Amino acid sequence: MPEIEAKILDIDPDRLRLRLAELGAPRSFAGELHAIFFSHPADDLAARGAVLRLRREGEATVLTYKERMPDHDPALKVLDEREVGVADFAGMREILRGLGYREMKSTRKFREQFELPGAHVVIDSYREELAYIPVFCEIEAASEARLYAVAETLGYTRDQLSAMNSFELAAHYAKR
Repeated sequence: MPEIEAKILDIDPDRLRLRLAELGAPRSFAGELHAIFFSHPADDLAARGAVLRLRREGEATVLTYKERMPDHDPALKVLDEREVGVADFAGMREILRGLGYREMKSTRKFREQFELPGAHVVIDSYREELAYIPVFCEIEAASEARLYAVAETLGYTRDQLSAMNSFELAAHYAKR
C-alpha cells in the first residue's frame, strides 16, 4: 500500500500542538518508538531505495518493508509499504539475524501522533545518539493533494516539506 509522507524540520512543537488542538485533532498515540534497521550482505536494500525495519511502538511490534516509488514530487517520500504485526520483538530480531540480516542502525524517539481527516500528523523527538536532531513534524496522508492541504492548514509551505529518511536526517544535522 502506498505511504505518502513528508517531514517538516526545525518546528516549534508547542505552536504545532496548539494548532492541532484548534483543529480538534485528537492525539492517538504518545510513546517511545524503538526501531532497528536491517540489511543483508546479498541484497543492498538501501541501494535500491528499500528498508527493512523492526519497530516497537509502545506495546506493539511491527515488521515493515518499504521501497521507494518513482515519479513523485521530490519533496515527498512515496513508498510501497508492507507491515505485519509481530508478537515478540526480541524473537523477531533473532530470526532476522539468523537469516543473515545485519543491524545497520537502531533508533529511539518519542512520538506524538494526531489524527486529521485523511492524515496523521506526528511530532518526533529522537533520543540517545540521535538526540542532536531537532524536533520535527511528519505528515502522512492518503494522497499528495491531502498532504499539501494538511501542511498548509498547519501553517507550512511546500518549500518546507522534506523527503529525508532517518539516515539522511542524521547526516543533515551532523553536518551543522
